[in-house]
Amino acid sequence: ARLTYDVPRFELKATAGDISMITSILPSLKPEIKRVISDFGNVNISGSAKGTLTHVNFNGRLATSLGSARLAGSFAKNARGVMSFDGHVETGGFQIGKLLNQPGKLGSVAMNANVAGTVRGKKMLEGKVNGDIAHVDYNGSRFQNIKANVVASGNSYRGKLAVNDPNGMLDVEGTALLAGLNTKID
Repeated sequence: ARLTYDVPRFELKATAGDISMITSILPSLKPEIKRVISDFGNVNISGSAKGTLTHVNFNGRLATSLGSARLAGSFAKNARGVMSFDGHVETGGFQIGKLLNQPGKLGSVAMNANVAGTVRGKKMLEGKVNGDIAHVDYNGSRFQNIKANVVASGNSYRGKLAVNDPNGMLDVEGTALLAGLNTKID
C-alpha cells in the first residue's frame, strides 16, 4: 500500500521568523537550501494538492517576499534522486536573481509560460520553456515582450526566441552548444 493524499483546499502561512526557527532545528539541511528557504521571507501558499510522498500535483498560489506566482503542475522525485517538474507558471514579477543567488546578474521576471524539466542535485538535465515573458532583468537592463519556445539538455539549447523590446527587436531560431572553447551556435 502506498500513502496517498488529496487536499482539495489548504492555506499555509509562515513569517520569515517562523521559517528561520524551523530551518535552525534541521541540522541535515544544506546551507544553500537554508539560504533559499530564508530568502523567501514571509510565505503564503494556498491551493490544492494531491499525490504521494514522491509525486505531487499542485494548483494554487505562492506568495513570498520575493514575489508571487500562480502555479499548476506536478513535481516528482524518483529512486535515483532525479526531480522533475511539469506545469504552468504565471507571475507579475518574481525576484529570480535573489532566489538563485545571482542578484547582480538577474533581477525580476514576469512570465506566463509552460515549463518542464528534470534536475539531479544542482544540475539541470533537461528543461523546456514555452510562453510569454513580459520582462526579465538581466545585467542591470530590463528586456520586455519576449516569446520563448526553448528546449535545453545539459549545455545544449534549441528553439525560438523573439524579443520585441522598446530598445530593439530580435527574432532567432536555432541551436547552441555552450561548451567553452567548443561552443557552437547555429
